[in-house]
Amino acid sequence: MVKFPERSLEEFCRWVYRFMGNAQLMSPQHLAEQHQKFARALINRYSSKAT
Repeated sequence: MVKFPERSLEEFCRWVYRFMGNAQLMSPQHLAEQHQKFARALINRYSSKAT
């Protein structure tokens, strides 16, 4: 687990999204949910339109 000050969370999120397949956000809860939402959007984008 890595702890960051609130002011660094946006930059950290950009890093996580860059390595989305190799990173897992666990807390704070709102960032974990946002990460899950973006991951699902990618799945939907590439699975439903690929056929």
